[in-house]
Amino acid sequence: MADIANLVRYTWRFGVFFATNLYGFFGYVMWTLVLSPLRVLWPSLYWKTESRLFRALQSFVILWIDSGGYGVVESGDEVGRLSEQEVLLLANHQSTADVPLVMLALWNKGSVMANSYWIMDWIFHFTNFGIMSSIRRDVFIKQGKETRDQQFVMLKQHLLDCYLPQGRKWIVLFPEGGFLRNRMEVSQRYARKNGYPLLHNVSLPRVGAMKTILDTVGASSHDNSKDSDTVTNGNCNLRLEDRRVRWVVDMTIAYSNDEGAPPDMFGMCVGYRQRQDMHVHYRAYPLSKVPRDGDGMTKWLYNLYEEKEDLMEYFKSHGCFPADSAGAAALPSKPAQVITYDWVHVVLIQGFYMASAYVHYAFVLKPLWSLVFG
Repeated sequence: MADIANLVRYTWRFGVFFATNLYGFFGYVMWTLVLSPLRVLWPSLYWKTESRLFRALQSFVILWIDSGGYGVVESGDEVGRLSEQEVLLLANHQSTADVPLVMLALWNKGSVMANSYWIMDWIFHFTNFGIMSSIRRDVFIKQGKETRDQQFVMLKQHLLDCYLPQGRKWIVLFPEGGFLRNRMEVSQRYARKNGYPLLHNVSLPRVGAMKTILDTVGASSHDNSKDSDTVTNGNCNLRLEDRRVRWVVDMTIAYSNDEGAPPDMFGMCVGYRQRQDMHVHYRAYPLSKVPRDGDGMTKWLYNLYEEKEDLMEYFKSHGCFPADSAGAAALPSKPAQVITYDWVHVVLIQGFYMASAYVHYAFVLKPLWSLVFG
């Protein structure tokens, strides 16, 4: 009987996952198409509207993950106080569960999710999230020595053309450059060769993307000056100093399960992965505490990940993160607590996107189809 009950549960949850993906994705894409003239005529209004539509989509992640019994516990610095600041968020990367976890963790941080800017591996281009990210002009990076320099040039231009004019604030970056299971062997081999400590819970991060970001949109040592640098996009003129990153936030991700491996997104959405709490721990650093030269930044980031390794070891032994592991910011810390969500809001958003999908089909696509094909 238990097997039959589980099969029914998995089937039901898969149906919900498939249906919500369908009308959420369709509704978002159609809204961006209908509103696309604003992208040229009134870009600031277009991107403000798009950011609200994108944040609303995160309620789908709440529906898929939280309803399955996968809670999120947060601790460390109160980074919600930085919700209206420009921030570079660094997170360790273990599995496909990390992306929805970041979304869940940042959902209650004011406008962070609405104004987030994601830097992802190019493989995500071929997912529905990747298609939506392409529409909102997030950036995808190809790994590999052959294209590394070219990718950093592309990233720099993308930050100037998209991040700044669109008024984004939090940049989400996974510095390890891939899942832990794929990076571990290469990372440890590099560590042995160059005399770095062997890490087992994280891999040595890659510094190139972080340095490109901070060199391009990071606050300078004279960030209080009134220089005249501007970024122009249509009708949208923004002073560069008003969009500079001034904070680096380290997010350590850990999963409390007995399966010996991090969960995957699909397994949590369908519900066949072990129910568990997912933990995030924040440490915030003013950009003035981060070295800007190449060697200094590499040393700082490697030290950060060695500390992250210690945090993960502590978590494996105690089931929580240490209470006294704050960053270098003048931010208060808080004890571990479970994030809760407004389910009335979640349900209303589902209704909005279902109605949007129907209206766009009935009054946009169907008439166009009849007009073109008779």
